[in-house]
Amino acid sequence: MLPDSIKKFIKERHDTEYNGSVGVLSSSRLDGTPNAAPKHFRVRDDQHLEFTDVFSKTLSEVLKEHPDVTVVFVDPKAVMGFRVIGKATLETFGPLFQQAANQLENMGFKPKAVVSITAEEVQSLTYGPQTGQKIG
Repeated sequence: MLPDSIKKFIKERHDTEYNGSVGVLSSSRLDGTPNAAPKHFRVRDDQHLEFTDVFSKTLSEVLKEHPDVTVVFVDPKAVMGFRVIGKATLETFGPLFQQAANQLENMGFKPKAVVSITAEEVQSLTYGPQTGQKIG
């Protein structure tokens, strides 16, 4: 479950132009080497984060093979952040995908997938003795 503190953090940093709050998605490439890239995340519900994959060349294939991911959100000025550990699934049809497609078509883009992250654990990355502790 996503704690209220991370939902508030993401909401307060939401960029309406890109429809999300920047977090870094960490995954493993098909050859097992690590990969990390910034994405614009949204909170779907109490259990899921999501972003729309538009430009990634191999992300869909990677996440199908290696769905275990970590997402890190940081605000260096506030010296706070969160780590979300979970599993990714890809949606390439259905209502969520169509909603993303409709929004992006107005901007001249076509989405490849909506990536949904099911949160299995959330850890605090806020500076202090609680750093790294499970909060959700």
